[in-house]
Amino acid sequence: MPSISGKLFLYIPLDISVKAIEVKIVGSLKIPRPEIIAGPCQGGTTVERSQTLASSRDNSFRLPRGRYEFPFELPLAREMMDTVTGVGHEYHSYEVRGVVHRHFYSDIESSSPLRIHRTPNVFYANLLDQVVPSVEEHLNERLNLRYRISIPMHIPFGASFPLQVEYSSLSDQPQKGQSRSDIHPRSITIHITETHALKVTPTASDAINYNNPLPLIFRKEHVILHQSYTVQPPARALLPESLDFDYSSTIPVHLPQDFHACTQDVQSELIKVHHNLRYNVEFGREREDETESSQQNKFTGTIPFGIYMSPCTVMHHDVVYQQNLQELERELGIGHGEPLPPYRQREHSHPHHLSGSPPT
Repeated sequence: MPSISGKLFLYIPLDISVKAIEVKIVGSLKIPRPEIIAGPCQGGTTVERSQTLASSRDNSFRLPRGRYEFPFELPLAREMMDTVTGVGHEYHSYEVRGVVHRHFYSDIESSSPLRIHRTPNVFYANLLDQVVPSVEEHLNERLNLRYRISIPMHIPFGASFPLQVEYSSLSDQPQKGQSRSDIHPRSITIHITETHALKVTPTASDAINYNNPLPLIFRKEHVILHQSYTVQPPARALLPESLDFDYSSTIPVHLPQDFHACTQDVQSELIKVHHNLRYNVEFGREREDETESSQQNKFTGTIPFGIYMSPCTVMHHDVVYQQNLQELERELGIGHGEPLPPYRQREHSHPHHLSGSPPT
């Protein structure tokens, strides 16, 4: 049974009469209603667990002045909803509250936020083998070029990950005035968008005013990362005969490391959050052609991917640890330092699971 443990510290400057001392964990759901619907946020208390640390068989007991330390341990249900926070919202949050109950006086209460996340199955998989292409293949006969852009399918919150650009000539014979390596990517601009779908139940008055008592789905989207990169001159693949493309360039992308700047993927009845990476890549020739417009050499696309919370994400005091997926692969011994297999093998392979027991 999962649980949280800690200590409640009290400083009492004067003797007081106390009814009971308890600590509890409270989960709160707050889904904002859109502007066209009146009323407060939809939600309420989702879970509440408490533990009495001190009490009296009588109505109250006297607590002398001084400093006190009360250890506690609160059991948690296995199906508790994850913490969900992000830009301008706290859809679901937890806090631990310490309460000193008193007769005839206001209770003394102190609280501390708490994040709860379940470890997803993807954490135990080989992250770098789960690569999704934007589409099966991009072709451009005018530039005599085919290319592909890919990223890992599942990325830990706050991590850095590789964006890979693979490309090659459409034919073994280059066009007139053009060498086989004449065209390369110059720059890439990316937008990582976050889309929310919220299920809101109208209040009784709204149901009458709008003649619709059924729940409504409201969607909103915002950009959590906008970045432009200059692509360095590429190096030919080490084993060109075993790869699908002749050239490859890799760009590091860094996700936001603030819990209020990004939300992990969520799939629940009331809240759905997913992410997309939109890219704009510009190809150019090594020898400039003044008659050729750079706008004609720009290509756009969208890649869906997932952001998840891993046990390595959240450190003490709500600090986000920035993981590098390629370094994580080396630390966990995934692949044993070998290069990734050809893409035609990767896209049909099953995830490799790590040995060992999952963390609690």
